[in-house]
Amino acid sequence: MSKRILLMTSAEPDQSPFSTTEKKPPLGMGYIISVLRNRGHRVDFVDNYLRPNETFLESDEFIKRHYDYVGFYTNTICLRSALKMLYQLNYLRHTKKWEGKIIVGGPHTTVSPESLPSFVDYVVQGEGEDAVLDIVEGRVRSKFVRYPRIRDLDRLPMPAWDVFAALPYDWSCPFLNVQPVFTMNTSRGCPFRCAFCSVGSIWGRKYTYFSANRVVAEMEYLVRQYGARGFYFREDNFTVHRQRTVEICELLIRKNLNVAWACETRVDSLDRELVKLMAKAGAKGFYFGVESGSQRILDMLKKDITVEQIRRAFALCHEFDIRTAASVIVGIPGETEADLQKTKKLLKEIKPSIIWENVFVGIPNSFMYKSSIENKTYEYVDDRGLVYLKGHDERVKKYYGPFSKATIPVTIREGRINNPHVSVIMSVYNGGRYVKKAIESILRQSFQNFEFIIIDDGSTDETWSILSSVDDPRVIVNRNSMNMGLAATLNKAARMSRANYLARMDADDISLPHRLEKQVAFLEAHPEVVVVGSSFYVIDENGNVLEIVKVPCRSEEIYEVLWSRNCLGHGTVVMRKDVFFRYGGYNESYSCAEDYELWLRLAQSEKLANIEEPLYCWRSSPSGVSNLRATEQKMYARKALSEACRMLKKNYEYAPIIGGPLVSVIIPTFNRPQRVQESIQSVLRQSFRNFEIIVVNDGGEPIEKIIKEVAPESFYVRKDRNRGLAAARNTGLRLARGKYVAYLDDDDRFLPHHLKTTVSFLENTNSHVVYTDAYRVVEDMSNGVYAEVKRDVPYSHDFDKDRILVQNFIPTLCVVHRRRCLDDVGFFDENLPVLEDWDLWIRMSRKYRFHHLRRITAEFTWRNDGSSTTSSRRIDFIKYGIVIYKKYERYSSTKPHVLEGQLNSLRSFREFIQKLEAAAAPSCVRSSPA
Repeated sequence: MSKRILLMTSAEPDQSPFSTTEKKPPLGMGYIISVLRNRGHRVDFVDNYLRPNETFLESDEFIKRHYDYVGFYTNTICLRSALKMLYQLNYLRHTKKWEGKIIVGGPHTTVSPESLPSFVDYVVQGEGEDAVLDIVEGRVRSKFVRYPRIRDLDRLPMPAWDVFAALPYDWSCPFLNVQPVFTMNTSRGCPFRCAFCSVGSIWGRKYTYFSANRVVAEMEYLVRQYGARGFYFREDNFTVHRQRTVEICELLIRKNLNVAWACETRVDSLDRELVKLMAKAGAKGFYFGVESGSQRILDMLKKDITVEQIRRAFALCHEFDIRTAASVIVGIPGETEADLQKTKKLLKEIKPSIIWENVFVGIPNSFMYKSSIENKTYEYVDDRGLVYLKGHDERVKKYYGPFSKATIPVTIREGRINNPHVSVIMSVYNGGRYVKKAIESILRQSFQNFEFIIIDDGSTDETWSILSSVDDPRVIVNRNSMNMGLAATLNKAARMSRANYLARMDADDISLPHRLEKQVAFLEAHPEVVVVGSSFYVIDENGNVLEIVKVPCRSEEIYEVLWSRNCLGHGTVVMRKDVFFRYGGYNESYSCAEDYELWLRLAQSEKLANIEEPLYCWRSSPSGVSNLRATEQKMYARKALSEACRMLKKNYEYAPIIGGPLVSVIIPTFNRPQRVQESIQSVLRQSFRNFEIIVVNDGGEPIEKIIKEVAPESFYVRKDRNRGLAAARNTGLRLARGKYVAYLDDDDRFLPHHLKTTVSFLENTNSHVVYTDAYRVVEDMSNGVYAEVKRDVPYSHDFDKDRILVQNFIPTLCVVHRRRCLDDVGFFDENLPVLEDWDLWIRMSRKYRFHHLRRITAEFTWRNDGSSTTSSRRIDFIKYGIVIYKKYERYSSTKPHVLEGQLNSLRSFREFIQKLEAAAAPSCVRSSPA
């Protein structure tokens, strides 16, 4: 069965100790694309390294394509980009917006697989053509996939040149004066043992290659199909197999291909006869890894070449007019000034056309990397595992210039970070079990310019021993002689801070790698915001994700919700330090809920925000503070809320109980004081008692007195102006603390068994959405009073996913659903003045099954004079009915019976409006009657 696959590269990093200017086609991906396409699979390709498009994963286009697999190629220097996109994909999976599998390949999967997230489904090490094909076609069961080396490379198809030729790659080569120059990779692996290189750990020491016939045939194809005029053999060593090199040259001469080419080679694999033949066949340039002019350094690097061999190779190139590039390494451990002078002298002697000087940086899993770590000759190890030696920045300025981005990502003075932009503050008490992982998650942040202040708050376990062993110039550890409590310890850490921002971190949690990068960028872009948090994952003791906690993001939403519950995860936040101290920091009289108390103080005058994407993992465990001190936390949360109400002169009687009801009943109201009182009383008469009532006054006349008399325990919000039913309901949803949500308009009523009927079904069946039936109570005006003239049940339909695309047949007051459903489908659409409920049911029905209980549990009002909620805006139903049809045409466009039903529904409703006939329409329904 054909699969749909997206292959992507990782974006070029903002900071790298290596050159990232070369934008050539990623040939390894090209082979995989061709292998998959030849088997009938559909493959899309996004080269983020060429043109960054990381936001493609957030686009509707990505969701619409329903990829079965997304595969990433990543190397070590591009790890930050790869991780960011991997976590984006994982978030999409948790929210059920994408349900495919993740494959990661490339050099980094071999040299440092431990740095990849555990949720990656397949990690391909080494060659990927056979492995990826087997994964896609369901023949692989293990996570780590390393296949034996491909012996016959000729069996592979050519790379997907049609894909590459359409993209704006650099089709030039510094050795050649023609364009376009196509890059080719005709061999794999390297039999040599250079101490600075990690190629051996990726491919092994085995050298494999395409045959001469295959190489030349591909060159001919590229000349014929794409007008290639030159070739660059970009591989570890083109000339390792001398006979193959001879055969390629002879074929080029015999076929009179007449193209210029360059290759990468070694000084010990050339002789006069071979160089002469290569020049005759069109060779114009050789790239050599000279590395050093000191034999001592060459031996240390395990190059297995001599200085004399370097001299001879360059002399041959000069003889046959072949341009040369000499790549040298400076700054390796143990190098002396005398060694550098020998290199300088040798370069003058051999006269290369191009000199590439490279300041040494340790690459994970290379011999010299391991040696630098073991001997502690390094100054800094970044989040990707790259090792920078002492004196690195001075060498970069000397060899690359003063504006190079190849310096260490942070400035270090006397073994300590200088001028950090962020101070991460963490208090630890007996956190030995998880604190190491918490620390590692901060040290691996893609944003590197931070200091990490960790204070041991009088631990009695192994915490201090763990903290003392951390070796990083950004980490500052401190120890309280006795337990001071969280608030006091965090205030102490904040006073030690030297940065503009304070970031919180808890000792048993995990920060995702791009957390600080994203939050700092947000604060820089929004100077009016003083605190930014994020949604977060809840993980168990083993790090498995249990759920996503989504939080309100906009300042106004947060302000509303804070009066009901804490909606800023403490460990997730980054704060402006000056504002933190201006408000006095944490209140040290609070042994719990000190964060909630601070947010309530700040929210009265400042703007707070959250980022929707989860950037943090909060660990839920029996030994966690939230479980061990739950009762105490609730007590201090009530205290914080009471104090905040007192400061604002709010009536605390209206504040909700800190805890958790099972059901939240949301009642929006606008200028119907008598009717809303009846609605509230119908909730209070429920046989099921574990609920909260949230009344949202949508800019209408005051009803505080009614609330206080009828339902003083309810939560009451009065909006400053009328914003419509959708916005009012959304306000209630943001305040809701229940597992389930029920809706009631201000002229409708629940029957006493409504909540018991619906909640019992949901609890016993583990379902997500349920709805019941309701009476329609028709009223007419008689002697100045509305009186019931008719009672019927116009809507009692089992759910149909196609029928809901035609018309709404579910009264809002009949629906009860899990609050978490809204995390996946979103809230009511505030752009819709009517039909907002129908719109939500359509979105929800694409994710969840609706269950219909044929029991009458509620009643809604219909007045023929148009004064009831439903009958008052009949004319808008046609206009916004068309809007709904267009909005969801992707579901209906291929279903003729649905399209016909929509036309009939609009026609019927127009007739209904024209005749002003009495119609069946529930209080929440904004569509035409059935």
